[in-house]
Amino acid sequence: MRELVVGEATFIRSDDSLPQEAHGIRYNVGAAKEKNIMGNHYAYTSIDTEGVNYWDNSDYSELTLQANLGYRHKKYRTVMGRCSNCRAKPTRRKSV
Repeated sequence: MRELVVGEATFIRSDDSLPQEAHGIRYNVGAAKEKNIMGNHYAYTSIDTEGVNYWDNSDYSELTLQANLGYRHKKYRTVMGRCSNCRAKPTRRKSV
C-alpha cells in the first residue's frame, strides 16, 4: 500500500518505508558467574549478547550486548527451596 489516507491527508510511502523481506538467523548467548566473597555474600557478573543476522538484507541486522555486575545474599534454605525453620511436627494417631 503506497498511499495512506488519514482524514483529508494523503501520505505517499517510499520504497524504503515499505515492508522488507530478509532471511537470517536469531541468536542468544550468555554466561554468568558467582564468586563467594565471605559467608553468604556473593559477587555476581554476567554478560549476554543477542541479535538477528540477515545475510541478504544486512541493513536490518540487530545486535544487543548486556553486562551485569551485582551483589547477592544467599542462604541455604532459599537456594535449595527449603525452609530450615519449617520442620514437620509429629502427629499423634488416636487409637480406636
